[in-house]
Amino acid sequence: MDKKVEIQIKDCSEWFVAFLDEETLNDLNNLNFIVFKDISGAHPASEYIVLNTKAIAWIEVRGND
Repeated sequence: MDKKVEIQIKDCSEWFVAFLDEETLNDLNNLNFIVFKDISGAHPASEYIVLNTKAIAWIEVRGND
């Protein structure tokens, strides 16, 4: 099941809200990149974000809604 998460970027005020599946969340230490659509409204909803996992400061699960 996908989880709604907030992703904070290191050394930056930019953040994203996205849905990530549990497998991705559990395997972040072994991934180089994640691909998602930002649903925060800060970026066009049609664009995919490709993010290097080393740039992630933290991820907080917000729920499933």
